[in-house]
Order: sequence, then structure tokens, then C-alpha cells
Amino acid sequence: MLGEVHRAADIGEQDRYLLALGIVLDGFVHDLTRLNPAICSLVPVRSVLVTGASTGIGRATALRLDSSGWQVFAGVRKEADADSLRAEASARLEPVILDVTDSDAIAAAAELIGKESDGGLDGLVNNAGVAVPGPLETVPLDDLRHQLEVNLIAYVAVTQAMLPEIRRAEGRVVFLSSIGGRVAFPFAGPYHASKFATEAIGDVFRQ
Repeated sequence: MLGEVHRAADIGEQDRYLLALGIVLDGFVHDLTRLNPAICSLVPVRSVLVTGASTGIGRATALRLDSSGWQVFAGVRKEADADSLRAEASARLEPVILDVTDSDAIAAAAELIGKESDGGLDGLVNNAGVAVPGPLETVPLDDLRHQLEVNLIAYVAVTQAMLPEIRRAEGRVVFLSSIGGRVAFPFAGPYHASKFATEAIGDVFRQ
């Protein structure tokens, strides 16, 4: 900074002060926008819904997008998880009580996002999931149904509900899969079934 001011020694005294002030302000704005890209931007804030944001990958994703200036709708199931996110995030992050297996909760979340997102939904991260262990020979069928309901049916249900807002923003949909959607091992059959199917629905939605 000082070097740039010194190189302007051939201009007037008042101009040197103005140049120095301009350089300082430029550095200040640069630091602000580096720390918070939403500042000093004429581009509308992008919005995203992240399901399963209470813990793990979903929580980390929601907080990372929030720190990058996104308007984040963070899907959680408990008020305690909502309070925990509020304490760690900025005011842009809005927890949404969302049980992805509850059609009424999905519809309510879609209505809320439609009202509060500016220009639609730029991103949907289908992350909520569970893992039901056990051999397929003995796994209770209700447990298998629950596995598929959370890890598969809910992905489709939430995506269908959010598609109007995603299309309005020309946004993107993300499905969280895993290596378990490509290679299967014993004692994790229900989980593998859900992730292989996730790979399939992701391919179909993309086409």
C-alpha cells in the first residue's frame, strides 16, 4: 500500500491523500467481500434448501453455504437443532422444521420457501438419511420400508415439491449418495438398496 502511495509523489498533495484513501478503502471492501461475498454485490442472494441439517454432512453444508453468503433453509426435525444452528450461523440461515417423510411438512416447507426466497430456489441438497443395519434374511420389513422411505422416497417427494421454485431460479438438485450406491456388502442390504436407487433417480432426473 505504501509503495503505491509513494509512486504517486509527482501528483499534488491533496491528490496523494485521496489516492491513499482510495487504496485503503479498496482494501477494506476487498476484505469484506472476501469474508462475506454477499456484501457489495448487486447479484441477488442465492437460496438453498439442505435437508437433514441437524448434524453431520447436512449441518456442515448448511453452515458452509451460509458463510459463503447464501440464504440457507436448513431442514431439521427438532427445535433444539434449530436453535443450535441459529447460534452458529448468520441471520441468513433459517431453520425449517422438516420431517422428509411427512407430506404435510414438505408442503409447508415448499410454501415457506416460495414466499421467502427471492427469485426461486437455486439449490436443493437432499441429504437427510438413515442407515438400517442387518442381514436381509432377518431384517424386519418395517425397518426396510423405513430405510427406503427416508433415503429414497423422501428424496423424490422433496424434489417434486421444490421443483417449481427450482425451475423459477434455474437451480440445481443434489442427491447425497455414497460408495454404498456402487458396491454392496453383507449386513447393509437396506442401506445399499436405498443408495443404488438414489443413483438411479439422480440419473433419471438429470435426463
